[in-house]
Amino acid sequence: ELLPLAKHCTKIKADISGYVQKIDSRLIGESAMLLGAGREKKESEIDLSVGIVLKKKVGSKININGYLAEVYYNDSEKLKEAKNKLFSSFVIGDKKPKKLPLILATISKEGVKEWGIA
Repeated sequence: ELLPLAKHCTKIKADISGYVQKIDSRLIGESAMLLGAGREKKESEIDLSVGIVLKKKVGSKININGYLAEVYYNDSEKLKEAKNKLFSSFVIGDKKPKKLPLILATISKEGVKEWGIA
């Protein structure tokens, strides 16, 4: 309620069924920046009403035309490039990906202890 609302919302849909294998967080961030949610340059204005809501995470099953993300935007021109980047940030495959451990290693004064991959 404290932030302004975007004028428009669109959904990013999957073009195939499967499992979300990977999400490129850098592309998500770049997409948000293109919408105005972040600064490209120091002088750039931030639009507090725009943003991206991810609807799936790595390992999630997705059906064709299922929603991957919602995009809140004010400028249709900015949406075009952001939408393409956002769509390409999701990698969908046939098999459920192996779940990686939350902690890969710990570092202490005794050294590094790697926990390995599950």
